[in-house]
Amino acid sequence: MVKSINEPGGYTFDRMAPGSINEPANLPPGVFTPKITSVVPNTCPVGGADVTVKVSGTGFFDKSVCFVGTVNRTTVFNPADGTLSVTFKPATRNPGVVSVVVRNGSYSSNSVNFTFTATAED
Repeated sequence: MVKSINEPGGYTFDRMAPGSINEPANLPPGVFTPKITSVVPNTCPVGGADVTVKVSGTGFFDKSVCFVGTVNRTTVFNPADGTLSVTFKPATRNPGVVSVVVRNGSYSSNSVNFTFTATAED
């Protein structure tokens, strides 16, 4: 018997929805839809070193992927507290606001804003 290692409770393969990495077929749609409650920090200056951002919320697991704007970033699930750690690359950005979204397969979270600020002039 094949068991999913990605599911709370280890759902068996025969209960998984076709083409889904995370939604058991016999549960209502959206049960494992992620939800972002905070992004810390939520701002950083452009042109600087990489910044590790902590994404808190619900519905995250080891296959969750964080998108900054339209770019998927390397995402690390922290099982101890259920958060995600994501490295942002401010050296490659222009000042402005981007959306942060977490995806579990085809299920997307709400969008939270992250601001890349201009660097101070000398």
